[in-house]
Amino acid sequence: MCGRYVSPDTAAIERQWQIGRRNSNPFPRRFNAAPSTDVPLLWREGATFVLGVARWRMIPQWWKEAKPPRFSHNARIVHPRMPLALSPDAESAWLESGAVAADTDTIEHYAVRRLVNSAAAEGPELIEPMAA
Repeated sequence: MCGRYVSPDTAAIERQWQIGRRNSNPFPRRFNAAPSTDVPLLWREGATFVLGVARWRMIPQWWKEAKPPRFSHNARIVHPRMPLALSPDAESAWLESGAVAADTDTIEHYAVRRLVNSAAAEGPELIEPMAA
């Protein structure tokens, strides 16, 4: 869980999942969502999707303290794992059963500048392809 990703803004998520505006405190698009930051979270309550915000971190099952561990986002066990990329047609099936294949052909990837290594850095320049 030590990677970074680009997070769409509230309006884009609402359009993608066809949900009405319920969040009175919308979040902006993030170009450098990093562990320990607040990120959008979509969950289902019955037949309705709810969009909220959550802190990106992992609390191990064995953790018993009241305060979450400080550096658990970089656990060595969550490294061979990747975010799940789905085609729009597969999203509903995955939400119902979780039994669909990832659509890795649609993931666009390329090298970017080292600016992305700082969690404080933010802006569209972070996702510009690095010059060869």
